[in-house]
Amino acid sequence: MKNWIQAFLVLTSRELGSQFVSLRGYVVLAASQFIIGACFSYLIEQVNTEQLELPASELFFATWYYWLILLLSTPMITMRLFATEKALGTYETLVTAPVSDLEILLAKFSSAVIFYLIIWTPLIIGLASFNRLTGNSLNIHPGAIIGTFLGVLLIGAMYMSIGCLASSVTKSQNVAAILAFVFGTVLFLIGTYSSSLATSVSWLASVISYISMVQHMPDFVRGVIDSRHIVFYLSTTIFFLFVTLKILESSRWR
Repeated sequence: MKNWIQAFLVLTSRELGSQFVSLRGYVVLAASQFIIGACFSYLIEQVNTEQLELPASELFFATWYYWLILLLSTPMITMRLFATEKALGTYETLVTAPVSDLEILLAKFSSAVIFYLIIWTPLIIGLASFNRLTGNSLNIHPGAIIGTFLGVLLIGAMYMSIGCLASSVTKSQNVAAILAFVFGTVLFLIGTYSSSLATSVSWLASVISYISMVQHMPDFVRGVIDSRHIVFYLSTTIFFLFVTLKILESSRWR
């Protein structure tokens, strides 16, 4: 068990470090922080000039800013996880090391999730200090901060698992990014247009509502932790990681 943890930590640190070696990692960070900063400045201005009826956390996630960063950053983060190593031939060297496919997958997945959380850390800190910065009477209570972090983590983890799957089926980073972006966008659009997609079929409406991230996020940012949301994101993430693992195992024996 100790050796497994040690190998996992070494692989994770290696993968996380590679995110900061490439220019792409800094571009993703810079672009994301620019969008978050622009939105945060807008929210502060709105609070100082208008009487708002919702806390800033709910206002932020009600805009397109979060979803834009989510849909664009996750393919950029995950596109190289397996595709680059396959293209360079270094993945074959990696699998000959005394580590399992599961260890490799979990390390790459964990590094992607950590990098993704780094993107959102300034926002979480900003929301936590928002009341002090603005003197806003609409308190962002600790439960809302925890719920927001949990929502960002669960949705991000699901998208990272989708990116892992996309990167495992091709040697091209660009193809991996396109696959992850298309699948993630379709999943997002299903939730966004859930009301128009299922107006007459009750069971379909229930299914779409269950998988709708757009409907889940308001609960998280209000600090409402619904176990159904947690089960959905965890099970979906595990499913995509399981499929990815099977693809990696099959490629090992080719």
